[in-house]
Amino acid sequence: ITSSLALRIGQLARNYWHHLLLAVGCASVVLLLGSSHWQATASLSALDGLRQQADRVERLDSLLMQLMDAENAVRGYLLSGNRAHLEPYDKSPATIDERLEEIRRDFATNPANDDVIADLSGLVAIKLRSLDQAVERGIAGQETRIQGKRYTDRIRDLILGLEAQLMAQGRVSFERSTRDLEQTRAVVVVLAAGAVALMVLLYFVLERQLQLREQLAGLLRSENQRLDSIVQERTAE
Repeated sequence: ITSSLALRIGQLARNYWHHLLLAVGCASVVLLLGSSHWQATASLSALDGLRQQADRVERLDSLLMQLMDAENAVRGYLLSGNRAHLEPYDKSPATIDERLEEIRRDFATNPANDDVIADLSGLVAIKLRSLDQAVERGIAGQETRIQGKRYTDRIRDLILGLEAQLMAQGRVSFERSTRDLEQTRAVVVVLAAGAVALMVLLYFVLERQLQLREQLAGLLRSENQRLDSIVQERTAE
């Protein structure tokens, strides 16, 4: 009875460690999958953030280009007197207003830029009004040219400042995402190594369990043979 109880306890202990290894292995695999998913999600989020930054910079550049196109169109009209040159200028108010509205939405989440956006909108309005006055007069006087250049320079400075801010934010976001990805990669490597180690350990545990079962079967056969011998001896007696 004592031997059977000891064998039973040993079997329960082996089953316990077997189940524990299986549980730890499953948990490692789940964590590995979760870390991989988080890494993929973080990478996509970082790429989306960089794309949004690029789109915002592109809209700022587009605003400046539209203003320059309108100014060049007015200059071409004033030099040639041909109203065909005014086509970009005629389309500029609607497209510029649309671009300004997009820029306001881009920077709406940062109240610190409200004054800059307001200044930019005011300067753009003044610039367009000066172009309107030049077209109405049909001449480009020295004062008009100087004011136009001054407004254009101030608009360019504001746009370059906003672009520099976006680029700085993009660098910070990229560096943070890179650090997070490196940390996640290290965690994934550790979890993968742990899962492999658990699989190897589980293999040896199962191999040891098979050997113990064979030994137990051999012991049972020997015990049965001994009992058969005893029964035969008692029967003979």
